[in-house]
Amino acid sequence: MLSSLNTISRIILSAFFFIYPFFFLNFTFEAPEISKLILLIFVVLLVLFIESIKITSSKKIDFITHTFLFPLFLLACNYIVSTIAVSPNKILPLVSPLSTSTWIFLFLLYLLITAKSYEKQRIFLLDLTAYGSVFVAIYVLLMYLGLFQLNVITPLGNLLSTSIFFLIVIIYLFASLLKKKNIISFISLIIITTAQIFLVYHLFTNQKPILLSNAIGIQIFKEIAKDPKSLLLGVGPSNFISAFTLAKPVSINQSSLWNITFSSSSSFFLNLISETGIISGIMFIFIILSSIYLCISNFTLYINLLILSVLLLIFPGNTALLILLTTLLTGVSNIKTLKTISLDKLGFFIFTIPLIVLIFLFSISYLLAKAYLAEYYYFQSFSKLALSDETLKYNFQRNAVANNPYMDKYHLAISKSSLILGDELLTKEDITETEKQKIPKLIEQAIEEGRIAINLNNTNVVNWDNLSKIYASLIAFAPGADKWAIEIAKQTIALDPQNPNHYLSLAQIHINLNQYSLAEKYVNLALTLKKDLPKAQDLLSIIKKNKSI
Repeated sequence: MLSSLNTISRIILSAFFFIYPFFFLNFTFEAPEISKLILLIFVVLLVLFIESIKITSSKKIDFITHTFLFPLFLLACNYIVSTIAVSPNKILPLVSPLSTSTWIFLFLLYLLITAKSYEKQRIFLLDLTAYGSVFVAIYVLLMYLGLFQLNVITPLGNLLSTSIFFLIVIIYLFASLLKKKNIISFISLIIITTAQIFLVYHLFTNQKPILLSNAIGIQIFKEIAKDPKSLLLGVGPSNFISAFTLAKPVSINQSSLWNITFSSSSSFFLNLISETGIISGIMFIFIILSSIYLCISNFTLYINLLILSVLLLIFPGNTALLILLTTLLTGVSNIKTLKTISLDKLGFFIFTIPLIVLIFLFSISYLLAKAYLAEYYYFQSFSKLALSDETLKYNFQRNAVANNPYMDKYHLAISKSSLILGDELLTKEDITETEKQKIPKLIEQAIEEGRIAINLNNTNVVNWDNLSKIYASLIAFAPGADKWAIEIAKQTIALDPQNPNHYLSLAQIHINLNQYSLAEKYVNLALTLKKDLPKAQDLLSIIKKNKSI
């Protein structure tokens, strides 16, 4: 039985490493990331269940140590602690790629692969990853040859991430061929290298990625690190946007990026330490230093690990690259069995082990399905059909909230859609009595959903900006809306003090209230942040015209 279970586990893991490079479900935003995260979680849970049956059958458990066990364990733990202690929304890191759930299951994947049973298979898993990458390379080639629509997203992520992934695979295949001739590896190398040439050309010409500069990424981290808690635990997983808006330097307003709100830092490493603190950064540096040390004895795999680690210090990462990083770590890990413990004393209770794992598997799978369904409906609300029908768009967003009510972006979307539907009814010529009664309900719902979004994530400036604009649009109709609009606009500025647009929004509110001196104050503050603002000049003209009357 143990032999059969080992074979099943090997087949599942082998299939995973072959499939994940090209696994792509185009039903959500961030489709490559979410698809691979779901596949990772499902495979790890399935293999864990098989391992629990093995433990029950053998009635023993091996405690094994590995080279990178400690840093990966600390990384996963640090993400969990940061999520609990710092994240404004505790659910967001659990359902977002490159966040808490990703690191938990990467750590579990590392444990499963480096288990004794899979020691001989680790290099083979890298081969399978390389062969699976060929399908992505073929897609890229067909895309550039005009047989597929030209796209900036591939099954491996954006073009930059795809190029980094291809580079590591190319180095691995080339090194493998120097040791042993293999026709499959040779053909794979040719195809992937050809696709890489097209990618690199595209990246250096008309498709340069829009990235935050490393200099600004470092400045942001320095600013948030002034708080000891943020230094240790960061601003929370999947919450870089709050660090960016609060700590970005005013100099960014002089660049072409001034009006972009970045949700991740300039590199994987800077994003890591900004979101989860310096401990995570130290663990990542430890991995790199260990790779340099180990390169002395085994150049082939360690050089791949070293190059990928260094690239993640400079460029952003994604789920596929982190899985590749974990695979390389397993390939170079030194494994040692510390102790084997007999479980005979558990008696009948030993059967609770697979039962607990099975319950865990079904629970996680159910929650994962609900989260994915919510993302699907949210994605559908931005489809061509939904964009032409605001009611359909609204219904999709309601379905998203019904499946996962803990995501602020779903409530934010409903808030905006409710206001648009209300405006449509207000401007409708042949409005019925029933439709008239819907207007105040829709406006009330826009406010309520906007408030829910803020309660779920009160550090996201987008949520505050949305509610401020809703109240500003109601100043002429609802008593007290002006006070709320001003107070919330000030909170928006507090969260994003270097963004001149927020000052102009507040100035517009004061203009609508005929408070021209206050309006002029905020326009001038916006101009101190960025001088070349056409809207600011337009508002100043309005202010001067009205002050002269």
